[in-house]
Amino acid sequence: MRRTARCGIWIWFAAGCCAHAASISASTDTSAFTKGVPFQVIVVIEGRELANIELPAIDGASISEEPNYSGTQVNFVNGRLTSTLTYGYLVTPQRPGELVIPAFKAEVDGEKVESQPIRVTVLESPKPDDVSSRSVAGDQVLFTQIKTDKTEAYQGEAITLTMEVWILEGARVRYEPTGFPELTGFYALPREPGQPVERIALRDGRRYKVVTFSQILFPTSSGELRVGPWTWSCEMAYRGIARGRQAKTDPFSISVKPLPPPPNGFSGSVGKYEVAASLSSKATDVGVPVTLTVGIVGDGNPDAIGTPRLPSIDGIYVDEPQRVNLATQVSGPNGQNLLYKLTPQRAGDIPLPALSYVYFDPKKAAYETAKTEPLVLHVRSTAKAEEQIIAGAGGTENPAHSIGADILEIDTAAGSLGPRGDLAVPTALGYVTPVAAYAAFALFLRRQRRFATDRAFARAHGALRIGTERLAGARRATNAADRLYHAVTGYIADQFDLPETGMTSAEAHLLLEARRVPSEVADAFTRILRACERARYAAAELSADETDALIQGAESAMHRLNEFLRQGGRTA
Repeated sequence: MRRTARCGIWIWFAAGCCAHAASISASTDTSAFTKGVPFQVIVVIEGRELANIELPAIDGASISEEPNYSGTQVNFVNGRLTSTLTYGYLVTPQRPGELVIPAFKAEVDGEKVESQPIRVTVLESPKPDDVSSRSVAGDQVLFTQIKTDKTEAYQGEAITLTMEVWILEGARVRYEPTGFPELTGFYALPREPGQPVERIALRDGRRYKVVTFSQILFPTSSGELRVGPWTWSCEMAYRGIARGRQAKTDPFSISVKPLPPPPNGFSGSVGKYEVAASLSSKATDVGVPVTLTVGIVGDGNPDAIGTPRLPSIDGIYVDEPQRVNLATQVSGPNGQNLLYKLTPQRAGDIPLPALSYVYFDPKKAAYETAKTEPLVLHVRSTAKAEEQIIAGAGGTENPAHSIGADILEIDTAAGSLGPRGDLAVPTALGYVTPVAAYAAFALFLRRQRRFATDRAFARAHGALRIGTERLAGARRATNAADRLYHAVTGYIADQFDLPETGMTSAEAHLLLEARRVPSEVADAFTRILRACERARYAAAELSADETDALIQGAESAMHRLNEFLRQGGRTA
């Protein structure tokens, strides 16, 4: 029987620079299984676009039509970028003996591919005198394990935390984690464990269903950091005996080493990283923008990825980049795409220099630099670009115009030689001015009373002045990241009459979204705050160039928000 699972999945990374042969593979975690007990087949597909998967018909077993697990990640293979799609399908053997699982087939990137067949052994169901059917203690019916893939790491290095619940085959269990481990000193992704993954495993001759929760931990400081206990409760029944249970795992420590003094350009990334760059179009016209996509992928913290600073490019105007997060994986590479809008201002072949990205490789215990390839943008001239257009102030043209280098046409229109204008207006102003002065003074007094009684009005009124003064102070400070961070959060807090203390980039973004601030302004503030957070997270100072760029961006964003609110953009 042929069954096809329809899909529509596209994974893009620095479009145009990903090239890798499409492939599909299938595997199981062991080669022996029990009749009537489902086991999982993992199907891994590499490529950029998956059209469908054709599931095999298995003689002597059934297979689930829908996967019970799926995941996506971005990988590096021989220095090239590709995407990997992973699916888990449950197979239930119906008779003992050798079981052959035929090839899984798929259409990937327009190419038909298929996996190798899998051969496994199916065992008969246990008899009453088998060890797995004898009386078992409660901690053999259900128990938990918590572990990490390393007990010593560098600050910022990825550590995989795995929490497992082992449930004996045949037991009826209802369990609930009542508290995930306290992770003081760690940055965790995801913040709390998400959907668990299930598998079948053997232990002491018994078959268990293993439910696994996972997180990636990134130490934010050096020293001995503690992973707290994992607590849970359950109700279980096995062979007619029901019992309830509450338990917790033991805490343990991880030894974290500090990073060596960082070089210039280090933004906090710890792991193994690759960068790639591509243009949305290699040719354009003067004034017509193109997008430069810079992809940064590695096995470190995706939220610690900094923004490579583009050098000044003659003839190109560069906008602030837009950041696009790639899907966060519990294992495997993560990353971000940075999209720069480039607007050419002259014709010709304009070289785009290579970009460098500095990271710390914990396996080499050294700082490394990844680089993109240089690019060239061909810019065509246009008729409009070649014209010299001079904009006047409007109004009626002067009838006198140039005939020769030093000859003007004679104006034949008759006119008065006396002063132009009418004295009626200045005469009227002589009467109106005292009244206007009195009204202005009354408004001044009213405004002063409002400053004294309306704190929110007073804070908003002074927000821009105080914010720009703080930015000027950040430019001269040694701890520029901290000073810049507080200048921006202080400005936002003053504009909306909120406490400044403790405001994060995520909270600032949600606040600006809730107040319907234009997305480009909210994104600019968020990018600046995240850059400061990354510098503080990496215990590294911003370079002078980075500080100048961030301060200029912050000042521009402050003025734009001020103008938006001045025009009535503030919402209740």
